[in-house]
Amino acid sequence: MGAGISKTLEKRKERKEAEARNKLKNELNEPPIPDRVHQTSSAMADGLPIVNATVRSSAMSCDRGQIGSIPPDKADTLLPKVHAEDGTANFPTTLSDRKDMTSPKEHSKNTTTKPTAMSSDQGHMDSMLSKPSAEEHIEGVNASFPAMMSPQSQAAATTSDSLSPMAPAKPVSACDSEALAANMREDGRKNETRDLRDTTGSHMMTGASNFAIYGGTFNTSTYHVYGDNASTAREHSVLSPADRKVIVKWLSDINFRAFLADNLRKRAAKTGMWIFKDGKFVRWKGRRKGVLWGTGMPGAGKTILASIIIEYFINLAKENGRTCVAFAFCRYTEELTVEQTLSGLVRQILEDHPSTFAFIIPLYEHHTLRETRPSQTELLGVLNAIASSDLFDNTFCFIDGLDEATSNTQFDLLDTVAQLPINFMFMSRPLPLLKDHVPEADFVDIIVQDADIERLIEDKLRGMKALAKLLEKDGWREKVLTTVLKKSGGMFLVASLQLDMLRSCINIDGLRKALDGLPSGVDAMYSATMERIEAQDYPSIIKRALTWLVHTHRPLSMDDILHAIAIYPDTFKFNPELLLTTDTLLSLCCGLATYEPRSNMVRLVHYTAKDFLKPYLKREYPDPHAMMACTCVEHLLHHSLHVWINPDPDHYDDESAHKAIYQKHPFVDYAHRNWAPHSRLSISLPTPVGNFIRQCHSLLFCGESLGYQECGSAVHVAAILGYHQLLHDWINPTHPTAVIIPPPPNFDINARTAKYGFTPLILAAGNKHLETVDVMLMAEGIDLWCTDNSDHAGWTALMHASFFGHSEIVQSFLRLRDTDCITKYTDGDTRASGGEQAVIGVNITDNDGDSALTLAVFYGHAAEVKMLLGVEGIDVNHLTGSDETALMLASRMGKKEILELIIRHENIDVDIADPQGITALACALIFQKLEIAELLRVHGAREPSVDILEKGKMIYLGFSDSDTDDSD
Repeated sequence: MGAGISKTLEKRKERKEAEARNKLKNELNEPPIPDRVHQTSSAMADGLPIVNATVRSSAMSCDRGQIGSIPPDKADTLLPKVHAEDGTANFPTTLSDRKDMTSPKEHSKNTTTKPTAMSSDQGHMDSMLSKPSAEEHIEGVNASFPAMMSPQSQAAATTSDSLSPMAPAKPVSACDSEALAANMREDGRKNETRDLRDTTGSHMMTGASNFAIYGGTFNTSTYHVYGDNASTAREHSVLSPADRKVIVKWLSDINFRAFLADNLRKRAAKTGMWIFKDGKFVRWKGRRKGVLWGTGMPGAGKTILASIIIEYFINLAKENGRTCVAFAFCRYTEELTVEQTLSGLVRQILEDHPSTFAFIIPLYEHHTLRETRPSQTELLGVLNAIASSDLFDNTFCFIDGLDEATSNTQFDLLDTVAQLPINFMFMSRPLPLLKDHVPEADFVDIIVQDADIERLIEDKLRGMKALAKLLEKDGWREKVLTTVLKKSGGMFLVASLQLDMLRSCINIDGLRKALDGLPSGVDAMYSATMERIEAQDYPSIIKRALTWLVHTHRPLSMDDILHAIAIYPDTFKFNPELLLTTDTLLSLCCGLATYEPRSNMVRLVHYTAKDFLKPYLKREYPDPHAMMACTCVEHLLHHSLHVWINPDPDHYDDESAHKAIYQKHPFVDYAHRNWAPHSRLSISLPTPVGNFIRQCHSLLFCGESLGYQECGSAVHVAAILGYHQLLHDWINPTHPTAVIIPPPPNFDINARTAKYGFTPLILAAGNKHLETVDVMLMAEGIDLWCTDNSDHAGWTALMHASFFGHSEIVQSFLRLRDTDCITKYTDGDTRASGGEQAVIGVNITDNDGDSALTLAVFYGHAAEVKMLLGVEGIDVNHLTGSDETALMLASRMGKKEILELIIRHENIDVDIADPQGITALACALIFQKLEIAELLRVHGAREPSVDILEKGKMIYLGFSDSDTDDSD
């Protein structure tokens, strides 16, 4: 919901900020400041691939902007392009004004001839050297380049990710983060001691070796920027507890320790001791790097055993300060990404070893400045640096429940093993397809020992006072032990459920019958448990609770589920008088639900329970997500969240107000984030959900992975969620189904959101809701070509679709086919002159002068480019606000497939130039796109002069060949 739209919200803000700065500089008669110059600085931060490059240090003295939320498959358009002949890395720019980039004069003024020092404990340069010789460069770079920015440059960098999809960690207070980062930078400047430049002026990093900068590695020879030594790391142990808490909170909000504590609470004393005598375990423990993989059948107690092992190593680390331990638990209820898992591991290391904060501080400074999150590569770099440092003799990492992670996460986690000098231990059921992925792993069979089952039985009996008293008679204790051992089949899960079945026995006769009827096997045990639930007084309440546990989108707290089931089943309305107690709910669930006091979470007893219960519960709820969606919206209505309490468009995303509601009213947070996902998974749109949407006046769009979006009315909610049938009924009120959910009052198909001016058509197009777009395109009175507010990009719905590569939606617009003759009125609405037929505004430009075509070219959407070029009347030679044509963009970005489409257009002018005289061929040569250059020459492009090429290098790259010829 809104994931696409959110990626463009800062584009307008970037431009306006740059314009304001440029206006001020122009008044001072100085060259303008670039609004977005080099975009490689956040490549790693955004999860883009890291490429090897050789970078001229003179080029890196320019400030760099930031990539917006660009998908990884578009990274080739944004990362440095390496010329195979001389190794020069060329930095492509964005659609922002090239003419506003740092001029040679400004470039010279912004550099310094003073020797530059690097802070060994912060890993960033305060400035770069000026006028480097032709030989002066950094070789073998395996990183992106945020570390090359000065603190001043970083502070001026433009942020474009503030509305990107939700990061896993809770946001740290901007005030706290910025203050801490500023203090760290100041500390770094005070501690600068080493001159990077030697006396000859060549090779500014001579002598440095194997140091990491924001996740990358420089292979040249002496400085460990991440603090690869104990003395450097210890310098950062002086961070106050409050500062450390801020960094840890920023890094991860996942608390694996609480899960560990809950698991250890369930174990029986002295359980699992056999593993410490196993030969493979002993050999693995003594290594510096290795993989031990424990596999066993479901319910064999793997998680409890893993927790016992983890506790053992934690105690070992306490005795020996040179042992590092971290652990993670994968659960089917929490689909953690690799980044989230790695962040959790790093968090534990930081908490246990304050000296290791030296390894995370550069990453923290970099990302808090840009409001981005560390990538998988960066986190691996931190773990690698910690494990490779001389702080520890051994590092042990444990990952339990690998089989409960998604298949992609499974492979990615296993891939990390080969990259880290760490002892890893995995726990899972047998995974034959993954076994060969880690050929060096030793496998240990997790087979439950009879002695451990006996300990479990004895432990549980201590909590069953009445049953324990009954077993004191005539050897019945031994009979129960023998029967459960036999029928449990070596599974802790089954043994535990079997004892729960015996709990209600009140006499020997009942005990004998219960023992004789104990089922064997997991499914048989689940079936018998459900029979017990059905025989109780309130089976429908428990089946509702189990349905929530089976289909929930995230783990539920005990308060969440108690409020979710406290409803009237016919209306879904919440009544606090229907609330159960925790003990009552757990008792009625007969062992199928388990409560974890430390985390306050309630879960199914095992992931195999979900497999059994999913089809079973469909008898009660054939459309479970409909029930859940209706419950959610009724809770929102109960608390009046359909009319947001803070509808001011400038403060719609203020978190304090809605957090106060969430803290006061359990389950509302879940309901707000998940009512829409549940409704989309329903067989059909539930009537209560449709009525809820109809009542929305200023609903705060909210999703589990999106954060908070702009408030919208009923028509915006329907459009952003893709409810095409609902919109069809509202647009056509005489339709037979329209009487079920009538149109909202003052229904307006062209209504705009308050802040960004998004119409329903724009929201549907930007969120890839094809059927919804098709419904609205046929609506009477639809304004096809209106743009969003001038405060934003000024885009039409077609531009949004082109930007995000929604080819089917672009095709829907192009089917209208009549083109051009567009008049833009002063009120911002765009209409067809003549007015008799709808026309496709393919030549409408946004506030930056970009058209649907140039947007599609820039983001590499070849299919959309081909469709747009097929429209009669398209301006293929249009110069954007950055003075670039579509052909120039394709040339400098090396998009051969797209360039071949453009160059074959009948109206193409291959030699059209910007005001500086730079043509498409000049762009290709400046960026070393030699194949592109030859293709342009074949189509008759004229050769640019040397002066034009030199001027282009200064505009695009911030240096020219003449710079490298100057001596110091």
